[in-house]
Parts: sequence; C-alpha cells; structure tokens
Amino acid sequence: MDFASPAPPDLELIKQAIPSDAKEIMFRTLAGSFVHTILEWSAFCAAIITVILSFTHFKIQADATTPILGVTLFCAGMMDAFHTLAADRLIEAVADNRNLIPFTWALCRLANALLTIIGISIFMLDKSKKISRSFSFVISISFGFGLLSYTVIKICAISEQLPQTLFPQSLITRPWDVLPLVLFMISGVFIYPAFYKKHPSLFSHALAISTIPNIATQIHMAFGSSALFDNHFNIAHFLKIIAYLVPLAGLILDYIYTYSQLETTNKKFLHEILERQQAEAKLKQFSQREDLLRSRLSSQITHSLELSNIIKTCVKEIYDLLKLDYCCFFWYRRHSHDSSWDIVYEEVKLPEFAIFNNFNFSQYIETFVEKIIHSDNQVIDNIHTINEPIINKTFHRGNLNSVLTQNLINNSGDIGILLCACNHKRSWTQEEIELIKQIKEQLIIALSQAQLYNEARTNAEQAQQALQDLQQAQTQLVQSEKMSTLGNLVAGVAHEINNPVGFINGNLHHAEEYIQDLVNHLKLYHQHYPEPELEIEENAETIDLDYLLEDLPKIINSMKLGTDRIRNISTSLRTFSRADTDKKTSFDIHAGIDSTILILKHRLKANEERPEIEIIKEYTTLPQVECFPGQLNQVFMNLLANAIDAFDDYNQGRSFQEIQEQPNQIHIYTEELADENQVAIHIKDNGPGMSEDIKARIFDHLFTTKGVGNGTGLGLSISKQIVEEKHQGSLECISTVNQGTEFIIKIPVQD
Repeated sequence: MDFASPAPPDLELIKQAIPSDAKEIMFRTLAGSFVHTILEWSAFCAAIITVILSFTHFKIQADATTPILGVTLFCAGMMDAFHTLAADRLIEAVADNRNLIPFTWALCRLANALLTIIGISIFMLDKSKKISRSFSFVISISFGFGLLSYTVIKICAISEQLPQTLFPQSLITRPWDVLPLVLFMISGVFIYPAFYKKHPSLFSHALAISTIPNIATQIHMAFGSSALFDNHFNIAHFLKIIAYLVPLAGLILDYIYTYSQLETTNKKFLHEILERQQAEAKLKQFSQREDLLRSRLSSQITHSLELSNIIKTCVKEIYDLLKLDYCCFFWYRRHSHDSSWDIVYEEVKLPEFAIFNNFNFSQYIETFVEKIIHSDNQVIDNIHTINEPIINKTFHRGNLNSVLTQNLINNSGDIGILLCACNHKRSWTQEEIELIKQIKEQLIIALSQAQLYNEARTNAEQAQQALQDLQQAQTQLVQSEKMSTLGNLVAGVAHEINNPVGFINGNLHHAEEYIQDLVNHLKLYHQHYPEPELEIEENAETIDLDYLLEDLPKIINSMKLGTDRIRNISTSLRTFSRADTDKKTSFDIHAGIDSTILILKHRLKANEERPEIEIIKEYTTLPQVECFPGQLNQVFMNLLANAIDAFDDYNQGRSFQEIQEQPNQIHIYTEELADENQVAIHIKDNGPGMSEDIKARIFDHLFTTKGVGNGTGLGLSISKQIVEEKHQGSLECISTVNQGTEFIIKIPVQD
C-alpha cells in the first residue's frame, strides 16, 4: 500500500481547471502531506496520554521512573508536533521546508533516543530511593527536558541555514537517521534490558519492546525514504506511532496490573485486618476472662481461705476458659507412710476422658506420677512424641493427646499437680502456658495463706478454749466463794438464832406451868376470901385482873408459835446452806425449793406498789436425787430472784388495781421422767418474757439486762454450769414476749 504523495501536479492543468477541480487536484497532490500530519499528531497524542498516565502512575506508586520516561516521550512528541506544524507551514520558520522537515525529524528521533537514554541512566546510576520517589525531582527533570526540547525547536525555527539531510541517490538516503538507529539498537540490546532488570514492570518491559518499531522506523528513514512524504517516509511515521503506543500500552497494562495488585493487596489487607480483629477479639476475650479468673481467685483467696474451694474454682475456670476435655488437681502424698493421692476436684467432658477416677492408687500410678513430676517437658502438644511409655499408656487410656501440667509443693512435702488435657492434638500458646503458671503462683499464695489461717485458727481455738477455761474457773471461784461465804453466814446466823430460840422455847413450857399454878392459887384466894381488902380490890380493877387472867395464856401460846416459826426458819436456813462435799448426796428437791421460797419470803410480800407475788406449787412425788444440794439451792435462788426482778420491772407504770386484776404469779411444778431416769423442775412466771435476741444470750458469761449495780451477769451462767457440768442435766429456757418465761431444770436421779 502506497502512503506517498503522487507525482508533482501539472500547473498548466490546474490553471485551466475550474476552481473546484483545481482544489481537488491540489488535495490529491497533498495526500502524503496529510497522512504525515495525521500520523505525527497521532504520535503526539499518544505522547500526551502517556505523560498523563505516567504522572497518575507516579501518584499511585510514588515511582519517579514512569513520569520521567513519560516526560521524555512527551518532549520528543513536542518536537514531533513542531516538526509537523513546520511541515504544514502552520508556524513560521526561516529555513527551507525541504531541509527543515527532514532535519527536525532527525532531531526528534535523536531527542527521543537520547532523552530516553538520559532518563533511564538517571535511575540506573542513582541509588537513592528517596530521590526516586520525590515529586520535586520529577518536576525538575521534566522542566530540564522541556527546556532542552524548547531550545532545540527554537534554534531550528530561527535558523536560516540547516544542514542537508536527504541524499536520494545514496545507499544511506538520510544519514542523520543513522545515529538514532544506532542509539535505539544500543538501547534495545543493553540499556532497556538492564533497566528492566533493575526496575521490573510492564512499562519498562514495553520500553524494551518499543525499540523494535523504533529500529524499523529508522531503517525505513535511513535506507528507504528518498523524498518528502514518500511511502517509506509515511510508513516510518506510522511505525513511530506504534513505537509510541507500545509504551502507552505497557503503561496502561502496568496501571491495570498495579490497580489489580492494589485491589488484591487491599483484599489481602482487609482479610488480614479481619483476621487480626478476630484474633484481637479472641485475645481480648481471653485476656478479659483471664483477668476475671485472676480477680476471682484473688477475691476468693482474700475472703475464703478455704483451699479446696479455691482449687475447685481454679479447675472450673481453667476448664471453661481453655475449652479442655479434662482438668483436675490432685495431691500426691509421697512422704506419708504409704504413698497415696487425693483428687481434690476434676472436670470431665466425657466419662472416657477421666484417667484417674477409674482405679485406685497403685505402684503403676505412683510410677506414672513420678514421671510426670520429673518430666522436663510440662507442655505436651502431642503425647505420641514423648518417649515415656508409661505416660503414653496412661493418657492413651483416657483418649488424651495434649497435656499441660504444673507442680507445686506444700510444707508437708506433698506435691500438688494441676493437669490440663485435650482429646485432640493441640499447640499450647504462650499465653495459655503463662496463665497456668500464674494460676500456679496464685495457688501457692492461697496454700501459704490457708496454712497460716489454719495455724491462726488453731491458735485462736486454743486461746478461746483457754479463755473459756479461765472464765469457768473464775465462775467456779466466784460461785465457791459466794456459796462458802453465804453458807457460813447462813449457818452461823441459824446457829445463833437456834440457841436463844431453843432457850426461850424450852422455858416457855415451864413459864406456862408456873403461871397456871399462880392463876389457880389466885382463884383459891378468891374462893376462900370472897371479900378482899379495899386496896386489893382497887388494884384488881386497876390491872383488870379478869382480862389479864384470860389473855395471859393466849400470850404464852403466841410466843410458842413465834418460837416454832423461828425454829422452822432456822431449819430452812440450815437446809439451804448445806455444805457440799466432793461427793453427791441424796436430797429432797421439794425441801430445797421450799427453803429457797422461805428465804425470799420478804420479797414476795405485798407492798405499797403491788400486791403479794403468788407462789403456786404443784409437787408430784419425787425420789431422792443424788446431787450437790447447796449448788442446786443456788440455782433455785437465781431463777426465783430473776423472776421477782422481772416482775418489779414489768410493774413499772402499772397501777395497783391493774396488777391486782392480773396478779404476778410464779408457778412451780415438778415431775418425774421415769423413762429418762430424771426429774424435771418447771419454774414459770407470767411476766414480760424475752425477745429471741436476749433469750439467745441469757446464759452468756457477764451478760445482763439489769441496770448498773443490779446485776452481775453471772447468775444464769453459773446456774447453767451447775446443772449441766456438775449434774449432767439440762437447763432450758422457753420465753415469749408478753407471755412470760419458763425455765426447765432436768436432773438425773442417779449417776
């Protein structure tokens, strides 16, 4: 196909033709020139698109090689544009068009080759990545190339004489195109491959390929074209477009590839981000549960101190947190007389995973535990990799493949083993291993605190027992001293009363006989001397002799009753103050109660504030009781005195009439519990009663509800001690607020 212009036009024919035909002839004559213009501007447009995409590529990858090479092509394209505009006479030029067009063409091709080689050489020689990625560096190089291109164009435009470039009759028709041919060949063989090796990309690869159409272009021009716009001339321009389009296509493909890689990288990054987020979420959840476990363990260690509960919590939390198939804690007691183990707690997913609870401790288990303790590897991802047959066999029996253990030792030399296991092969993470180690440290702290707590509790119990013994000793001392003093006092008073009362009572009998004799003797005088002397008669009237003789026997009888009552009181005092021996003696319970009531008689009597307190006695026949009588009388005294004190407090604010309508009563009744070989004494009042809080403390040492100076808090405590410890009986209190209080004393009849 011929792209050249036809033969030169016949000017005579044009002159003779009409204007429209003449124009048609001229357009046909200029066909080659038009093709040349189209091809050159196509190449220039390709250069423009290339430089735009190169800067876009630089924006994405920050690699200055692409825009620099794009600028070199663009600068060469600007010279092509100048070449075209000059060829079409669209710009003014001084030189002849026959020299300007081929010369500017040769300069364009030379500039294309040289600028590309210079741009590539910059990156081949410079090793600074900072410079190669600098936008200011790109602008500087681009400005330099642009300035160089403009200078060349300016010189060509204003030069009147340009060298001859076309030699139609020679072998080399265009010698000026040989140099670009050599440069393109050198670039294609040496420079571009080296550049591609250093900066591999589709664009650099396309540059190397573009040397093929560039070399073909230069061959057509240097050896084929012999005239302006001939076939070789325009074919060369077409091949130059191909040479421009190949880097453009490489740049487009590189851009597409870069975008594809960017998308792939983004997807990869998004996938990695998602995986990291999921891993961070799992790690955060694990960390939160780990912190929660530590917090719960610390809290339990602080508040519980019960090692078994702490171990149970540890095993449960580790089992759930690490998603195990089996987890346990056991003590291996190898320093005892017979080696044994104690499984404190275990969590099992399936029954077949329980490797320990299916058989008792034996020599086999002892060997297994010793191997576990002395094993260098406490973390086993795959049990089959451990060269210990007994360990393999034991865990294989429980269908367990991955094991994590930690050991600790107590003061007794017992070894505690925390064992975690999974049915499947598992790679234990460093976080999991550190967690188990930290839990082990927590357990060591808990063990130490539990031991200290047990020691403190033992010491506290011993101190409490010593305090109780001391209180009992003090109570017994107070009781003994009180009873001794009271007994001595009462016995002395009774003895001192008994002597004069006995003297008076003995003489009253004789006085009565003597007085009766005197009365009889006086009656005889009155009988035989009915008319006495006036003085005797007046004296008889003065002393009211008849009344005196009538009342004197009555006085004697009253004195006898008084002495009898005093004697009874003395007997009661001796009964109440009976000195106890170190052995129990037989005693009449009723006599003891009656003697106590008689002693408290003065407190039972009516006064200006209340009527008499009524004592209601319901005695049944009771056998003699083996006891310490003086101590039992003290119990009766304490209970009756407390009832009277309660009435005195209860009557505060009540009128005499109100109390009389609902009189204060103490009901005492006894019964024999033959089936239990005991007697029971019930002392019940209808006083104010007690609340549950007070009733729970009434037997406590030194506890009292009475005001200061009215109570010591020892009475009921001593009474309970006397009944329960001295007599192996029981003292029970039944009380309801506003319904009264009842004390029940149960005493064994015989030991």
